[in-house]
Amino acid sequence: MSRVLSDTTIAELLSERKVLPSGFRAALALKAVNRNERADLEIVGDAGGRFRLMLRRAELNQFDFSVIPGYQFLTPTH
Repeated sequence: MSRVLSDTTIAELLSERKVLPSGFRAALALKAVNRNERADLEIVGDAGGRFRLMLRRAELNQFDFSVIPGYQFLTPTH
């Protein structure tokens, strides 16, 4: 299912205060997965938004890395 966020919603998500949880450094310790190293960190914003910080680094080239911010849509309850 594809979802589209309005510019206003994106601006609100970006401005939402996000505090790193205690122990975040241990959670961001890279672990080998296939031929990459990865780590994910879940963060809950002050307004309840659920975010994920994803780190990726190639094992063969330490300069080939990504830091990916993500947002988790809340599933509507019926």
